[in-house]
Amino acid sequence: LDLNPWTYLAGDDATTADDLRFDSLRDFSVETNAVAAATGPHVQGVVALLDNRAEDGGTVLIPGFHNRFAEWQGALGAHEAYVDTHDDMARNRLVK
Repeated sequence: LDLNPWTYLAGDDATTADDLRFDSLRDFSVETNAVAAATGPHVQGVVALLDNRAEDGGTVLIPGFHNRFAEWQGALGAHEAYVDTHDDMARNRLVK
């Protein structure tokens, strides 16, 4: 499930799909992250139309992870510190 781990548990900062105007391509990315624990449970699936190789990646399921999510999220640290050390936005082709 695509989600923002810093807002998922808090629920108060999550953007809802009703708030999106889709004025920019970035809104489509926000839409997939507009989920919160309070509005769950949430399920995501993938349909492969062609055979995939292991190198293609795919969905990884970790049994019981929902029981450890809060612990994992806490281990990530503050959102601001994470953003400062991960330069994903500079390489995100949707927002250029």
